[in-house]
Formats: sequence, structure tokens, C-alpha cells
Amino acid sequence: MDDYRHIFETDLSELEKLSQGFRWAIDQMIRYSEAELEVQRALGDQQELVKTQIKISTLKFAQRVFMDNYLMATGRKAWNE
Repeated sequence: MDDYRHIFETDLSELEKLSQGFRWAIDQMIRYSEAELEVQRALGDQQELVKTQIKISTLKFAQRVFMDNYLMATGRKAWNE
């Protein structure tokens, strides 16, 4: 969480802080969800596995929407993948 707070203590522009903060948060949620997938696979919990796969897809979609909007607003990529 200190990494997250550090983003907002830097000399970056407010827009860059928003971009980096959003990316950090989404990346953390995706990593956590991917770890959940492994547990659900190990347990054979198909119902929860599908729910988590949908959650990951939704998070990745939100990330792409943000990136597209950032590009349209600034003419620059929000971050390099």
C-alpha cells in the first residue's frame, strides 16, 4: 500500500497520478483474482472459478476503457504494457 501512497506524493501531474494510481489498483485486483483462480482450480470449484474469470475480464476491460479515454484526452498512452 505504501507504493500506492507514494504515487500521490510524487511531483507528477494530477493526471499522471490518476493514471498510475488507477493502474496500480487494477493490477493489484487482477493479481489477487488470479491467485483466487488457482485456489478455485485446486478445489475444483467451477462456479466460483467462472465468477472469478468474469471478474478478471471485467477488470481488464475497465483498464482498456481507461487507457482508451486517456489516449483520447491527452494524445498519449496512459502507460506502456
